[in-house]
Amino acid sequence: MNSKGDKSSRTRRPYGSEEKVRLLKLRLADRQPISAICDQRQIHPTLFCSCQKSLFENGVAAFDRSPHPRGMRLGHPENRTT
Repeated sequence: MNSKGDKSSRTRRPYGSEEKVRLLKLRLADRQPISAICDQRQIHPTLFCSCQKSLFENGVAAFDRSPHPRGMRLGHPENRTT
């Protein structure tokens, strides 16, 4: 079996949330082709599409109101320590 098909020679690289968002931004904001992003980072396009699907399915949470009580939100002017 060649080295490309030999699963024992592959190492699994964990991608954190920040890295996934950075890669998705390359596609969505910078309009880079998925194939170019995946080739450069040596990731399978299925993984990339899975991350993109998760973003679209869970992206609403980024725009939901904060669960913190009013006035206790992060970044709220009353909570700044300057």
